[in-house]
Amino acid sequence: MATIDKIISFNSDRHLSSFDDALGLLSTEKPSLLLMQDVPYKEDRSEHQDRLGDHSAEYEIFCQDEAELNQSTHHSRDNVIIAKKSLNAEPIVDSSAHAWMSKSETSVFGVIVNDSLAKKMVVFSIYIRPKESFEQVRRAFNWMIEQTKKVTSTRNLIILGDFNSYDLAWAREFSNYLLPHNTMKGRKAMFNGQSEMFETHTIKHSRGRIVTSFCASNRLKILNDVEKGPTFMRQHGKNYTTSYIDLAIAGSKAAYKLPVFSVIDLHGDSYHNAIMISQGLPVKSRTILTNRVRNFGALGKNGDKFKTILTECGPILANWRTKSCDDQIDAMNKAADILTSNLGQLKDEMLVEERVVKPSAKFRFARRINRNSMRLIAMVRKKRSIKKTLRSVDKNCQSYKKTKKRLVNQSKGVRKRYEKIKRLVSSSSSSSNGRRENYDDSKFSSPDELDLFLSEHYPIELEDTDSQRQRSLLSYNSAEPIILSDEEISQSFNLVFPPNKHFPPARVDHLIFRSAYAQVDSVINEICRISLRCATVPTACRLVEGLLLTDDEEGDDSNFRLIHKAQPLLCLLEKIVARRFNRLLVVEDLFNPNIYSQPRYRQDDMYVGINHIYREYILLKERHRNIKLTIYKLSIESVYESVSHEFLISTLDEDLLDNPLRHWIANYLSSRHIKVSTSNSLQSSEFYVTSGIFQGSLLSNSLLNYILHALRAGMHLDETGNHNAFIYMDNIYLTYFGRNREYEGRFFVAFQAYLRRMGLRLLDERCSSLRTGSDGHHAISLVRINGNIIEESDYIDILGLKFFKAGLKLQEDSIREFINGDFAHKIRELHQLKDLPLDHKAARIANFIKTSISNSIFCRMRSALGTTRGAMSSCEDIIIRSIKLALCITPHTSKELIKLILGLPGLKFSFIEWVIKRISLGSNRKVVESYVTLLRQYDSQLCEKFDLEQNAPRLFVNHSVDTIHPDPAHVVRVSGYSIYVVNFWTVIEHGGKHFSLVHVIDKQIVTVKQIKHSLYDTAKYNYLATLFHLFGSDVSKPRNFMFNPGNEEIKSIMNIECADWKAVKLREMIWVNNWSFIKCKQRCISEIEGRLDADRGLRIDKLILGKPNADDQVARNMLFAKLAELKKKHLDENHTPITKAICEDVSIWSKKVNFLSLGSNDLICLSGLHLRENEMKKNDLGANELPPGCNQADGCDLNNNCNTLLHRLFTCPRYDAQRMRLKVKLGLEPTVQLEGNLVGVVSDARKRRILLDYMKKLNKNIN
Repeated sequence: MATIDKIISFNSDRHLSSFDDALGLLSTEKPSLLLMQDVPYKEDRSEHQDRLGDHSAEYEIFCQDEAELNQSTHHSRDNVIIAKKSLNAEPIVDSSAHAWMSKSETSVFGVIVNDSLAKKMVVFSIYIRPKESFEQVRRAFNWMIEQTKKVTSTRNLIILGDFNSYDLAWAREFSNYLLPHNTMKGRKAMFNGQSEMFETHTIKHSRGRIVTSFCASNRLKILNDVEKGPTFMRQHGKNYTTSYIDLAIAGSKAAYKLPVFSVIDLHGDSYHNAIMISQGLPVKSRTILTNRVRNFGALGKNGDKFKTILTECGPILANWRTKSCDDQIDAMNKAADILTSNLGQLKDEMLVEERVVKPSAKFRFARRINRNSMRLIAMVRKKRSIKKTLRSVDKNCQSYKKTKKRLVNQSKGVRKRYEKIKRLVSSSSSSSNGRRENYDDSKFSSPDELDLFLSEHYPIELEDTDSQRQRSLLSYNSAEPIILSDEEISQSFNLVFPPNKHFPPARVDHLIFRSAYAQVDSVINEICRISLRCATVPTACRLVEGLLLTDDEEGDDSNFRLIHKAQPLLCLLEKIVARRFNRLLVVEDLFNPNIYSQPRYRQDDMYVGINHIYREYILLKERHRNIKLTIYKLSIESVYESVSHEFLISTLDEDLLDNPLRHWIANYLSSRHIKVSTSNSLQSSEFYVTSGIFQGSLLSNSLLNYILHALRAGMHLDETGNHNAFIYMDNIYLTYFGRNREYEGRFFVAFQAYLRRMGLRLLDERCSSLRTGSDGHHAISLVRINGNIIEESDYIDILGLKFFKAGLKLQEDSIREFINGDFAHKIRELHQLKDLPLDHKAARIANFIKTSISNSIFCRMRSALGTTRGAMSSCEDIIIRSIKLALCITPHTSKELIKLILGLPGLKFSFIEWVIKRISLGSNRKVVESYVTLLRQYDSQLCEKFDLEQNAPRLFVNHSVDTIHPDPAHVVRVSGYSIYVVNFWTVIEHGGKHFSLVHVIDKQIVTVKQIKHSLYDTAKYNYLATLFHLFGSDVSKPRNFMFNPGNEEIKSIMNIECADWKAVKLREMIWVNNWSFIKCKQRCISEIEGRLDADRGLRIDKLILGKPNADDQVARNMLFAKLAELKKKHLDENHTPITKAICEDVSIWSKKVNFLSLGSNDLICLSGLHLRENEMKKNDLGANELPPGCNQADGCDLNNNCNTLLHRLFTCPRYDAQRMRLKVKLGLEPTVQLEGNLVGVVSDARKRRILLDYMKKLNKNIN
């Protein structure tokens, strides 16, 4: 079986000579397959066969079967495929295609070949007429995919052809349907459900062309030709279009994705389109050479000369990968010589300066274009562009005269500058000839002497810094090479030039450069100039692999593409660059999604990953101990207006102050020559990072690049191999400041998409956030990839609103001063009036609160907090707190106060919940009863039930339907589902199989599937924000959360198919003395994590069902008994709820200990402190059992009925040594009693784990 080593796709122009030219390629190139489109149709197919001539022994020809199509006037052309006989090619015959092909402008023809590497492969040749409809093109692609699936399941498909589409928009439609982030309904219909296989790459050509290459996974490859633009050339008095450059660009871009094939050469002129594909090595070692004549003028009458250049250069550059480095440089020089000798003869209105270097020079270059020549070329282009625009202006347009006048004036200015630069070219040409005549690097003994010589003979002309920033490199319309210093070039082009002292001497392994702002030629030329300390080297640039145009006159940042894999340029510049820089570090392409799909970077890749850079830094830190961490603070200039944007990176963890990753960021920025200013001490846990002046999307600048590289570095440094957790940066905030609404919207949308590619999600995906003051402070937050919610301590709690710690100090102080100062003082003054009875006092206080709500104080509060729903809720929260303050000062019944409370919208449920808490906190029973009576009298529609006869007051509120059901056991039936109301949240049981957590808003049930979309609804956000703090949460205090269905912890609660939820039916939430209980209908095993909040009681963070662990039950129950005893004692002494230190959460049992299986009538206490006595006795080991080696003589009291495990833990003298070591681990003094410090021990997570492990060991010894 033969191997496909070369494929040529050839677009004919209906001349017979084109067929002969194509056959000539069989002799010169000897391809495995030759595809021809738009060949003149021949009734006698044998004529094609005969024309193979001498090649008939080695090749066979296949023609599209048009027996049923030849009657159509559409099909006067043919698709022809010539294949080697050793491939055993078979044509694809499908009569079903005739029906739609006969009516369309599209012709598709394919063959099945047997390749030794890819096994069966399908190759299609497609021709699309310019007037073809999008529907027909879609049908053609569907047909090709269907035929491929019939042949092979591996989708080894290559599509080559001529996609003529310059005068219709189907290519853009095609791209829109295939974009990965597009969620249009029509996308599902594309390719009969195969749309997920495709991704698109669109590169906007500076001359108006749009080149789109469609690539798909699993080796389904499509190489698109062009969308031809108006590139006109004068030849014999006529206008012709050409697409050979576009073909090269599309081919090289698509070849990046081809695992087996790669583009090695381009053959074409204004009459022929041809692209060759040659079998290559894997992607990392593949070479793609694209010859372009961007700055040498249009081909015009010199087309034959250019064809000669390509023909001569092709053999020289063949077998590139098998050559040594020196041979590659020699081949490059020979190719440059050929280009020089031929291109020097081109005649065109654009001047090209001749610069010949002595062959004896080690680094010889056959040609040098002066900077002024480049400017001149830019002027010519600008002049042509203006003329073309002027011709395209609609004369019927009202603004025609104004537009014409502006363009004419602009053209005049260009003409004057054109003449000026033209004179500069001629003068610089005469004055700088022979500048490098005596250059020979062999006479220099060190790189420093070479640098000195080059700097003297080839000085870098620097402009004024301010003027240079105004004429920034980031100007999209600038075609001239801009002279920059090393610092500016490193900053602008994302090149990492670390100072020599920071890195040990080493050869240059790789050089990967990116250009997101300027034209490619300027980028390459400036890199060469910086590296060589001399002028530009355009001939070398022409041979650089994969040069894609990245400039865009319209500034469409979605078309930016990064340049990488510049292997041929490396071969040419490696030794030179190595003499100037000890090492060039590499930052990989952030926009390549394939990079982040891998759990680890491959160390043998041709780019150096971020992990490698970090290891370099570790070595650096060991050798240079004096590296300091500094605080960087700069500003970024917006595209739309000059606004200072600051990005904040914060670890928010004091233990991470000496984080090596922070040092790495600092040195990384320093290596980029970014000017820094220290704004904080080294002990600060926050530091600001910005960089330079940028234009365009913030996604394209290096600021986000190195911030996100830091995030990725944190992931890759995880020694456990866990891909979904950061190791160094726990919580990371990016705070964005800006005033421009349009820019803000674009930033948030683009930044969200960027983060999704990184595997991150935003907590707040509303693309907006709370406004504070006139500065328009917008805050977004990133959480860890594993989905853990950011702790509340990381925020500033301002009356229920959660703000970031940055920039809110003044407002926080002013609000708290208002609440705790004048307002409270006034209420206390009213309360201290001696002559008024209590009822009158309460009425006066109520009136004061009522007027305060409407006066300027609250108006200022509302304006300061903004107009968002969250801000309005915070104002209402201020009112609630004010009322509570008044009620706490005057704990007596007041109808005025109750009416005021009930008259405020949105405050009823919050106040009711507060009343319940007041009951549980031991308030006056009569006061509570009077409150409840007033509430019932004022609003009979409220559904509440206070069971004051028991210790457990219960509240059942059902606002999901119109009919109120006071009976808590009643089940509301909605759409066949059983609904149970749990603390204002609803649990829907779907047929007893699984649960979904929903919230009822405005009498409408919002299902789980709707929650994600509801995030964008500001009005509903405050309710939905409490989803993951379901139990025991205060609805009036919204919390940010992240909706991540892929998170395992969330799946345990929200998974539709979670079998463990079958046994659980949540009935009600009961509040007792700030302890939360869940009453379970059936027996179940629960593992619960929660924490006690001072205002809201116990909050459950995790509820997981599982099987009991018998080994852990004894240890758990015994310690619970001790904690319960301490709790009871604590309550008896202080008459207050148990402190937060005792049961901050129950994570002590998380993932290790499971709760007992309780009966249907039992209450599971989430804190574990209210296990019933009978359950405790069932699991008791027995009070009279003595452990081995323990007796009364050792001090054991057999009459104290203590548990033997706790006896060993606290008092048994046999375990004094172990107990002493335990105290040391827990940080306790040797003389301190462990039993007396148990509360402090369990309040610390680390100490809890130590204690639990020790108790397990004791339990095993007992058994």
